[in-house]
Amino acid sequence: MALWSCSKEIIPTRPTINNIEYLRYWEPNEKRPNYGAELLYTGEIEYGKIYDIISVFNKTYGKAVMVDIYTSKEAYLAGVNQEYGDIFNEGFILGYVKNLTNRGAYRGFNEIRWMQEKGELSHLFGSVTTL
Repeated sequence: MALWSCSKEIIPTRPTINNIEYLRYWEPNEKRPNYGAELLYTGEIEYGKIYDIISVFNKTYGKAVMVDIYTSKEAYLAGVNQEYGDIFNEGFILGYVKNLTNRGAYRGFNEIRWMQEKGELSHLFGSVTTL
């Protein structure tokens, strides 16, 4: 007879996705209650392709995850160094926040915030897509 416990959360496996390189990845710890990733995307910049990547993270991580997607390492490093010029504005595609817990910042959010000011998805800049 097998006994199953529902009290232990299943630890998700970090997704492997074509055209994605993990620039940074973190798991929950005493300082951070969520999973998160900063990704380099080297594929074709299309709404559907980018949305599909976020859908994978939405399905993989049950309650809380944060994801940023960049099109270049230079844009990622510009963000790290708080240099918000053309490189950052062209290369930072989006920030995704999912927090379906009852605590912390962004409580109740499950949304994409489109951030590319210049480029293929600039028409979405400043808009929010709720998942």
